[in-house]
Amino acid sequence: MAINKIKQGRWNRQIHLAKAGVRAGFGWASDQITTMVLPSDKRELARSHLMQKQAEDWVQQLGQLKGSIVKIGQILATYADYCLPAPLAIALHQLEAETEPLSWSAISVHINESLQGRQRELIIEPVALAAASLSQVHTARIKKDNHVICLKILYPGITKTLDSDLAVLEQGLRWWLHNDEQQRFSLWIAAIHEVMLEELDVQLEAIKIKRWIIRLKDDLRYVVPVVSDRYCTQNILALSFESGVVQHHESISALSQERRNYLAENMLELFFREVLLWGEMQTDPHPGNYRIRLNEEEGDQIILLDFGSVRKIGDGLLQPLRQMILSAYRYDRKNLLDAIFSIGLLGRDTPLDVQQAFTDVLLGLVEPLNYRERLIADPISVPAYAVDDQLNYCWAAAKLPKRMGKQALQSAFSKNFSFPGADFLFVSRKLAGVYAFIAAMDARFDASCVIEKIIKEMPVKS
Repeated sequence: MAINKIKQGRWNRQIHLAKAGVRAGFGWASDQITTMVLPSDKRELARSHLMQKQAEDWVQQLGQLKGSIVKIGQILATYADYCLPAPLAIALHQLEAETEPLSWSAISVHINESLQGRQRELIIEPVALAAASLSQVHTARIKKDNHVICLKILYPGITKTLDSDLAVLEQGLRWWLHNDEQQRFSLWIAAIHEVMLEELDVQLEAIKIKRWIIRLKDDLRYVVPVVSDRYCTQNILALSFESGVVQHHESISALSQERRNYLAENMLELFFREVLLWGEMQTDPHPGNYRIRLNEEEGDQIILLDFGSVRKIGDGLLQPLRQMILSAYRYDRKNLLDAIFSIGLLGRDTPLDVQQAFTDVLLGLVEPLNYRERLIADPISVPAYAVDDQLNYCWAAAKLPKRMGKQALQSAFSKNFSFPGADFLFVSRKLAGVYAFIAAMDARFDASCVIEKIIKEMPVKS
């Protein structure tokens, strides 16, 4: 069901969010008092249930507002496990679902105002093709040549609410944070503000798309939509319509193992190209940002749809990050640890056992790249369920992110771990999305050939 109007008034949104924050804080305080009268053996369980209820209520209030507040919540959901209580982290993931579109009667007025007469050259489909937190997409046919394009339309007034949404959201989140966490969390909010400003700049997104077209122009494994400049405005991004299916479509699961492996390998290679070669990456790995075009004869293709979240990796992070990935792949603990120090994830005075625990986790994350060497050196170092009879790595069965997350939580380094910078978290977000894509394909392959291919293309031997 479409909605007819987005709350745009800064005051109205502030009131709505502030009430949600106050309710969360008051509810948490009252719940604390309530649980105090319970027997000690029931107190923690009751407190956990109440925290979850408060978190779900607060997040529900956020979701009602649509716009930047929802996108911010979606970004936070990706990093929530690093910095927020589990109940709130779980609740924030509810914001990741596709949202309801704005009604045609409301969005058409916005389109007409933006295109200033050029809309008469188009036959625009009234039913939205897709709807997200910041925008919705409609297909349109150009009358003169019948060419089909997509119009990505920012919601009316969305840029005006960003600052107030961030401010009130940050205030609401403080109810859930300890005093020593609030300052470093504010740094995250500042980074998210920067990212959001870029995502709301569709003219900048058009520039990024053209840059990626150049990078991938000779690589038929990937499809990048072409910008239709005539119908681009400050609020609308016009792109060629690229047909394909979503990853969870039944036609994808019906593919042969070879074809699913092919797509998975290409997604992983793209990640390594972004980090190791380009120093720029698409940081929003949401499944809705990709489509798959099936073509058995010429090769299946990955369609890249969203470039608003493309972000350059900061100079201070890029080289240490490259060193971290390559050192982990080569099982080089010394250089890996140096990269960890350079990024600032741990201090050089960190106890040796903590350094060991942290490097173990990072080495575990690259298991699909060097598992065969690990099996030779220590057969029990890789779980038996992670490798099939042909010695292929089973990405879904391996459950690698879950295993490493559990190992991280059980390790002592969490007390010494420095709150990572935003750039590092964006890379972590992307890697998690790539792993999820490959696991969803139920791919089975040795990824060493993928990274070795990229290493050969690097201008400087690492």
